[in-house]
Amino acid sequence: YRQVVELESGVTSNLNNTIVMVNLSTTSLISEGKMRSDCGDIRFTDNESNELEFTLETSTCNSTNTIAWVQMNLTGSANNTVYAYYGNSGATLKTDYSNLDEGLVLYMHMDNSSEYGENDNLVYDFSGNGNNGTVYDDAHYNSSGMFGGTYEFDGVNDYILIDSSDFDSMSELTY
Repeated sequence: YRQVVELESGVTSNLNNTIVMVNLSTTSLISEGKMRSDCGDIRFTDNESNELEFTLETSTCNSTNTIAWVQMNLTGSANNTVYAYYGNSGATLKTDYSNLDEGLVLYMHMDNSSEYGENDNLVYDFSGNGNNGTVYDDAHYNSSGMFGGTYEFDGVNDYILIDSSDFDSMSELTY
């Protein structure tokens, strides 16, 4: 199966190798047997049929807000078309992506996805730099966030530690 996804660029300049949130409703696709129940068969291509790198927030699968973060080129001040493919029962969740943004040092979904090795104590870094986080004190995963799950902090000593030298020389941080 193939679904057209139209993305509107809100900036005037072209953006190369940028990360774009794609929000799909997968509930009916799964209930109709068109998509695997773990969304592991989703793939994305651009309008020239080039497969696009992406990560999937697996906790959002089988919902009206299934979130994928797709790496692509955007044309400024224009609609951009990508295609979502699904329905290949032999496909598995893609975890072999590469980081196209060399300036990206940390990228976390925080959705406790066991497919990527996350658990109650580990938050995975999707940047490819291995800056995984360790959950401390009473910070805990709650599966009922706005788009899937989220981590909750009570404001008293809860944190996720990213122990990496990648941040030692940084003078600016965008989040």
